[in-house]
Amino acid sequence: MILAQAEQAHLREQLRREPNALERELVAAMWSEHCSYKSSRHLLEQLPKTSDRTLVQEGENAGAVRIGNDIAGRSYALVFKMESHNHPSQITPNEGAATGVGGIMRDILAMGARPVATLNALRFGEPANPKTKTLLKGVVEGIAFYGNCTGIPTLGGECDFDPDYNDNILVNAMTVGVAPVEQLCSARAQGEGNLVVYLGAKTGRDGINGATMASQGFARQGEQEPAEQETKMQVQVGDPFAQKRLLEACLEAVEKNLLQALQDMGAAGLLSSSSEMAAKGKIAMTLDLDQVPTRQPALVPLELMLSESQERMLAVVEARHIEALAAIFAKHRLDCCVIGKLGAVSEHPLLLLQWHGRPQASLPVRLLGDAPSCRHEQASRTTPPPVRLPANPPPTLEALRKILLSPRMLCKEWVTRQYDSLVGGQTLEGPGGEAALLRLEQTHEILAFTCDATPRYCRNNARRGAMQAVCEAVRNLSAVGATPLAITDNLNFGNPEDPLVMGEASDTVAGLAEACRAFGLPVVSGNVSFYNETEGRSIPPTPVVGAVGIIEASAQDEALPPFARALPLAGERLLFLLGELATSSRDEDADLDTGLGASLYMQEVMEERHGEPPAIDFIQEKENAAFLREAVARGLCRCARDLSCGGLLTKIAVLAMQADCGAHLSQSEATRKACGDSAGEAVWWFGERQARYLLCLTEEQAESLSSEAQQRGIALLSIGRLEDTRRLTLPSGQAISLEALSKEWRGGLARLADA
Repeated sequence: MILAQAEQAHLREQLRREPNALERELVAAMWSEHCSYKSSRHLLEQLPKTSDRTLVQEGENAGAVRIGNDIAGRSYALVFKMESHNHPSQITPNEGAATGVGGIMRDILAMGARPVATLNALRFGEPANPKTKTLLKGVVEGIAFYGNCTGIPTLGGECDFDPDYNDNILVNAMTVGVAPVEQLCSARAQGEGNLVVYLGAKTGRDGINGATMASQGFARQGEQEPAEQETKMQVQVGDPFAQKRLLEACLEAVEKNLLQALQDMGAAGLLSSSSEMAAKGKIAMTLDLDQVPTRQPALVPLELMLSESQERMLAVVEARHIEALAAIFAKHRLDCCVIGKLGAVSEHPLLLLQWHGRPQASLPVRLLGDAPSCRHEQASRTTPPPVRLPANPPPTLEALRKILLSPRMLCKEWVTRQYDSLVGGQTLEGPGGEAALLRLEQTHEILAFTCDATPRYCRNNARRGAMQAVCEAVRNLSAVGATPLAITDNLNFGNPEDPLVMGEASDTVAGLAEACRAFGLPVVSGNVSFYNETEGRSIPPTPVVGAVGIIEASAQDEALPPFARALPLAGERLLFLLGELATSSRDEDADLDTGLGASLYMQEVMEERHGEPPAIDFIQEKENAAFLREAVARGLCRCARDLSCGGLLTKIAVLAMQADCGAHLSQSEATRKACGDSAGEAVWWFGERQARYLLCLTEEQAESLSSEAQQRGIALLSIGRLEDTRRLTLPSGQAISLEALSKEWRGGLARLADA
């Protein structure tokens, strides 16, 4: 990677000399967008980062929040983070996705926590794109292979399709871990004379300049040319069985208190891990590159420092512990090599590299991690024209069928069946629900996880779309009765040198910050991925929100645990809408919140992508979410669905197909008023107004909740019931067979993947 002229001048000024060739390459790697966040770090300052549960300061490998205590009184931490592996997955989908999963697992391991669950958020191009099948199959296979082999359950996520991702797919991976609070590790190197120790697999040439590659767009698509073949060497190759051994070895060392600091060798490999550890501790570090274990001959210093070979960690260890540490790693058939030593704490500590007995580079550690900030020009996108009510929309059931069989709404069982979601024996609900659920053996609490993003909203209004992603995450957690604790994020954008892209990035972060402050949720970790573009065509802003929540042991109903998301087992199964109704009017001058702007209905049925996304009302979001969480905790609701993507009728149909039953929807005064014409029906059934849920209740539950909702001023409307007909019947009497539709819906993705 070549430094910009201004960066070269800044480097010479800081060093007060001309850097040698190796030093220039090392600085260029650390100053790449992927490593330095030079275009976004000033934006990220506005995100709320702490709460009364947060445990670690910004800058560690992952975020951590306090949860409950075990029977011995030890306090536990939930550790989690999300990162992207977009570029590698576009080039070699299997290896790129697999190593993305492996890398985020090691970030959690570096905190001294045992990974207990992974999730992912995937974006592919339209199925008609010739590359989509290959990319889809490769990415899913890579995620499944790595997660299944390491014995860590893959519990959920997203898989979406849109032509905006034809040239640049997104693979965002999230891992959650658990550790006693006193066992949490830091990446801050401390202790003059302490040893720098290389742990794990050997170093090869795979992944060299991977961080640089991730900081550039793609020049072209199509057949690989010789230069593009070289980029495949920049993609790492993972070994999940080595990862499993590394995980167990590191955790044993952590439990025995043998490590002073621990860091994953991720982007930019040994260079980033060593310089970041030294910078955090404000301490000098000397590395002897001859001691780095290699699996290929004749690696030179640049390759040794920038290789992103997988399953490697860097640790700082007191000399008195090295023999015990070496014994643990020998037992697991992994390298444990002393490759350096810490120097003195100072204001300007240096990273010194030696090879064959001669100095190769001497760079200030703070300089490596402090790239000159790039404050690119920002421009705002034109406000999209409002969406007016469709003049001649297709019949409601025809529209429903079109939405359900669109690639983004097809059942994702073909994907999730490839993931082992039950390994470990703690999973209570895996993929397919509103949020994944896992019982924590140590504290008897139930943990909930979700990943959410709506780029079709962000395309038209990045700020509102980012706010909606946070709201949807809160709704998904609330639907299973979990109290949201904190979030991690992965912010995916195009080229930051484009003023429109930077305007989107600025609006996105502002929207996230506003929503997180409204809910009192800290953003404890995250990732920013720029340069998701090909030949100047950027993806839409795609902020993925990963959220964690908790169901306290005291809130669990022992008679029917809150993780039992099955429908009521006996009696009437009544359907209710929790939340405000969508409004409909023929007044062309009215500023309507029909929920149709940027909706799935408009995109898939009316083939229009413009329009303002639905408005956000944080007061209503919080009140409705709290009401539902209380209902779940008291056993008054066992089945709730967030209402957003596709609207009310779409979620009713999906619920009925998942339950292998039918639904008969009732006529009410509100329904008659809203559905006065075909346009009103479109708003009622497919509008995506926010802060709403679909509930399935027994008669007894419905009676209790209706009374409480009325007292608290919360909208709760009876809209029908489930029945055994396997038909969906509208209030007008029109009906559609769900038996045949379900077969198409369940098998559609497998047909798209040609599996």
